[in-house]
Amino acid sequence: NPWDGMGESFKKFRADRVLFLTLIGLAFFWFSGVLLSQTIIELGKEISDSPTRQSLLLAALSLGIGVGSVLAGYFSRGRVETGMVPFGGFGLAVMCFVLAIGGWSYAVTLGLIFGLGVFGGIFDLPLAAMLQKRSPKEVKGGMIAASNFVTFSGMTVAALLFMGLFNGLGISPDSIFLIAGSLTLAVSLIAMWILRQQMMR
Repeated sequence: NPWDGMGESFKKFRADRVLFLTLIGLAFFWFSGVLLSQTIIELGKEISDSPTRQSLLLAALSLGIGVGSVLAGYFSRGRVETGMVPFGGFGLAVMCFVLAIGGWSYAVTLGLIFGLGVFGGIFDLPLAAMLQKRSPKEVKGGMIAASNFVTFSGMTVAALLFMGLFNGLGISPDSIFLIAGSLTLAVSLIAMWILRQQMMR
């Protein structure tokens, strides 16, 4: 009965404010990841006819996430530094707003998407580390499974949202970057308020 076990995990999330906020933060990261990756695919079709150059845009995003994760690990100095989450979020928002301006050359777009990935890695790594560290050892696997369930639910919502915005309403990739940036900015401001002491440290 997987639902019974997942229910117990969700009770533990609700009982621990830090873990609950971590759960929400991880779900938002992957929600944004799906929304932005789909937008990048359509942007690539607009700025280049080459499938290789289109694919490189997503490769730049993935590489950026890897670099950002390494940087987050370096700056954490062996600790779980959740104070980096708002910085990562603000960086994500700024990159989205700049991409929303549109009209950039392919090389500049590639660099901006790489930067998007870097800030994404900085946003995500402390949250993933917090989930691993704070979850009770005896139920750590169940907590991660419950987090993954919420995460994949968020990814599904993002895919449906993109379909509605792009296919249903005909909204351009530039405008979807603006929407994603606005959502990320709002989440980052909330994170900054919650994590203001950690952020100052």
